[in-house]
Amino acid sequence: MFDDSSSRPVVVLTQVDDPTADMVIRHLNAAGVPVVRLDPADFPRTLSLSARISAGGHWSGRITTSSRKFDPATARALWLRRPGRRSFPGMDIATAKYAEAQAEVGLDGILRSMADCLYVNHPAAHKAASVKPVQLDAASRAGFAIPDTLITNDPADAREFCAAQPSIHKPLGPSLWQPDGDRLFLVNVSTMADPDGLDESVGTTAHLFQARVPKQHDVRLTVIGDRMIPVVIDSMGALDWRTTYDGNTYRVLQELPGDIEQAVKSFMAELGLVYAAFDFAIGFDERWWFLEANPAGQFAWLEEPTGYPLTAAMAEFLARTPYPRETQ
Repeated sequence: MFDDSSSRPVVVLTQVDDPTADMVIRHLNAAGVPVVRLDPADFPRTLSLSARISAGGHWSGRITTSSRKFDPATARALWLRRPGRRSFPGMDIATAKYAEAQAEVGLDGILRSMADCLYVNHPAAHKAASVKPVQLDAASRAGFAIPDTLITNDPADAREFCAAQPSIHKPLGPSLWQPDGDRLFLVNVSTMADPDGLDESVGTTAHLFQARVPKQHDVRLTVIGDRMIPVVIDSMGALDWRTTYDGNTYRVLQELPGDIEQAVKSFMAELGLVYAAFDFAIGFDERWWFLEANPAGQFAWLEEPTGYPLTAAMAEFLARTPYPRETQ
C-alpha cells in the first residue's frame, strides 16, 4: 500500500521522454505522493543547486528545476531511471570537460548523499552493476548457471572460441553513436558470431562472445524490492527476443524455482540493488541460464500483455516510508 504519512517527495531522475516514468508518476500523483522529476543533464541551464552541510548534519538546501523545488534533506526516495547526457555548449573542449566533472561531483554528489532516502538504485550501485563482467562474476558466485563467456580484443582468441561451439556476439554496452568512417564492430543486439568473419577489426576494442544456450523460451524477471515477477517470453525461437517484440507472447510464471529465488537475493544483496530486470534463457532441460541483469531495465511494456500491475508496484515501492540511512 501507499504510505501517505509523509509529504517527502519521490525524486525521479530521467529524461523528458520516458513513458515508463510517466506511468509510475501518474500512480504517485493519484495517491497524493509529491514527485520531483528532474534530469541532471539540465544542469546548469534550467536546473540549479544550493546546499550546505555542517558538523552533525546532512546536506540541506534546494535543488530547483523549471517547475519544482525541493530540499535534498527531505527526499523520500530517488528513482534512477534514465537521465540524459550532459553537455556544455559554447565552451571549448577542455572547459566543458572541467565543468562536466564539477557538475558530476557537485550535483550528483548531493543526489547520492541524501539522508534517509530509499535509492532505486543508488547511483554507485547502479554504475557497478551495469558492467557486464561484474554482473557475470556476481552471478556465478550467487549460484546461477552462466554460459561460457569470452571478453577479448584478440581476433585469434575470438575465432578459436567461436569455432569451438555456436557462439553469440553481444554488446558490452550501448552504442552511443554510429560510425561513418572506418569499420568498427558495434553490436546493438545479440547476433550469431561467424568465426570466419572475425577479422582484425576485432582488435579495435573489447568484445563479448558467449556460448549459445539451446532454449525453449526466455524469462524476464522484474525484481522490485521484495517482489519478484517472472514473465515467460516466447519469441518463436528468436536469438534475441528484443528483435521480435510484435510476435512475442508473454505470461506471468506463477512460481519461481527456489534456487533461482535464493540466487537472485544473493546477487541483489552483493551488488546493493533493490531493483533489477533479469534476463534468463530456459533450456530444454528446464535449467535457468543467467544472461544479464539491468539495474534500470524497462518493465512497463510487460503490463499490457500480462495484466500484471508493474507500474503500480514500482509506485508503491517508491512511496514507502523512507529507509533509515543505516539500513541502506
